[in-house]
Amino acid sequence: NDVFFQLGLASAGAIGSADVQTNLATAAAQLAQQAGILNAAGARYIMVFNLPDIGRTPFGVGSGQAATFTALSSFYNSNLSAGLDALHIDIIRLNVFGLLNEVIANPTSFGFVNASSPACTTSSLVCTAATLVAPNAAQTYVFADGVHPTTAGHQLIADYAASVIEGPQKIGLLAEAPLQVEQANYRALDARMWSALNAPRPQNKFDAYAVYDYGNYDRSGDFVGGDNHVNTVVAGGDMKLSDQMLAGVAFGYSEDKASYGNGAGGFKLNEASITGYVGYGVGPWYVGGSLGAGDLDFRNIRRSFALGQGTRTESGSTRGTHLVGRLLGGYWFNTSANWIHGPFARLTYQEAKVYAWSETGTSSTAMSFGHQKRDSFASSLGWQASGSLGWLRPFGRVTWEKDYNNDDRTVRAGLVSTGGIGFGLPALKVDSDYVLFDLGASADLGAKLVGFVSVNATAAKSDGNYQAVTIGIRVPL
Repeated sequence: NDVFFQLGLASAGAIGSADVQTNLATAAAQLAQQAGILNAAGARYIMVFNLPDIGRTPFGVGSGQAATFTALSSFYNSNLSAGLDALHIDIIRLNVFGLLNEVIANPTSFGFVNASSPACTTSSLVCTAATLVAPNAAQTYVFADGVHPTTAGHQLIADYAASVIEGPQKIGLLAEAPLQVEQANYRALDARMWSALNAPRPQNKFDAYAVYDYGNYDRSGDFVGGDNHVNTVVAGGDMKLSDQMLAGVAFGYSEDKASYGNGAGGFKLNEASITGYVGYGVGPWYVGGSLGAGDLDFRNIRRSFALGQGTRTESGSTRGTHLVGRLLGGYWFNTSANWIHGPFARLTYQEAKVYAWSETGTSSTAMSFGHQKRDSFASSLGWQASGSLGWLRPFGRVTWEKDYNNDDRTVRAGLVSTGGIGFGLPALKVDSDYVLFDLGASADLGAKLVGFVSVNATAAKSDGNYQAVTIGIRVPL
């Protein structure tokens, strides 16, 4: 309205072209100031739409001043952007100028048949079904009158806004994925250790092993659901340095395929990792520790979302790092010659970093995302048992899992076309405590070959449970 009013005054000779720009700059600054007032009053999330390209609307095209309207729309938006920048506060900015031009350039991809003429024969304020140019014009035309959107046009803008709000929570899951890889690596090492219980070996002997682990993680959240499928292979070896001490190293490679559910996109994480570990036991007591590091390679990161009757996908890639440290210990009670049981405890610290990145392209919906850091300090406390049933050596454990560093986390984001990162929204907060069950067995498959398998499953995990299967072989050399 400011553009129409100022240009109308100029056309009537009441003001000059310089006055038009001065007055529009003032209007843009006043709108930016309103955002600042809302922020000062306690508003946490403020969304600001820029001005559409009036020169591309039916009114602008028919006015004979399309170029002038486009120039003034751009001038207003530039001043609005500068005013918002000067506030130094979080603003969720939407590039309606860019979105409208994309719709006009290719209306059919958004489900429209007309982006050049009005759906109504009257002003949109008084338009009814009787004044539509066609019975379904409110759903197939972009514009209701010369400048205002139809019902479907407003739905398109709402879809756009929703995609920007949902984006940070989807991308926030990238920093959670390395924690799933850590669980897979631990399951592999744990199953290897289980396989040696009740099967003592002499000092200075080297054992090599290879393990495959598959984990299926369900996920539910306010804005994002879906699941993760994690495939991991681990190869390593260790040596008994004395009657009390063991040391080894393991190399892992994981592929974590994540889906946001309902065709909303996903990503793939490839992580190569190395872990060094030691164990020490005296009588029924034992302790152990490990240090690990991983290289994170996030590929094919996709956000798919509705835009009107169409679907758009934005994509990109990034990298990161992953550090892991573990301490564990336990005690074995001998209940018989073939069975032992006792308490178990483990502490795990993790630091997963995901580097800042931007989606490819410069469309109105492409986003940039800031650096993420996910710290986790978790404990496992429970009871375990192992024994021998003929040639089979079964084992099992039940633990209560607790993450003490599962605080609220913010993902920084913004639109590529509006200057990049400019606001933060909460990431999905995963459940901080749940129950974990582990059941498996090992057996000698030959004179120098041991096989083992285990199954893991969680319960009472409010954000989604997971199940995993681990299969491996160990070769005493």
